Amino acid sequence: MKPKKLVTVPILAAAAAMLLSSCAKEESIQSGLEPSEPEVVAPKVVERPRVHAEVADESSASSLGGLLGQRLIFFDYDKSAVKADDLGVLNAHADFLIINRGKTVVLEGHADERGSNEYNLALGLRRAEAVREIMVASGVYADQIETVSFGEERPLALGSDEEAWAENRRVRIVYSDE
Repeated sequence: MKPKKLVTVPILAAAAAMLLSSCAKEESIQSGLEPSEPEVVAPKVVERPRVHAEVADESSASSLGGLLGQRLIFFDYDKSAVKADDLGVLNAHADFLIINRGKTVVLEGHADERGSNEYNLALGLRRAEAVREIMVASGVYADQIETVSFGEERPLALGSDEEAWAENRRVRIVYSDE
């Protein structure tokens, strides 16, 4: 005769496993939890001051004063990040280009004389592209903007001191009709 304990242990173990698995299924069904996609979070919309349409609708940006009259964006040494102080100017130019879809702009990147020609050309281009990215993010069509780098070849200020170098680290905004 076989001992009853050996037969009942596997049966009890199987029954316990089925009971536990059915409880887990019932819990997930009862709680309504289903595997879901990761939550997508929309980017924050940041309101910014807008240029008045009657002012921005002029035929030429050169005839406008104020923020649109400012055409130079300056950069820190060896940097291509746009400073927060310049965002108002860039937003004004972006608004002008949004309202005047037929207008185009060239963003000319420049660097001071320090560094090799190749490095300064690349730095000037990074600066122009940083300005372009802000304008496109503001709603300007990418085909309205061209970027070019002159590196150190077209200095605004002559000299080999910090004052001259600071003036030469810039992006110049040039409209197609100017």
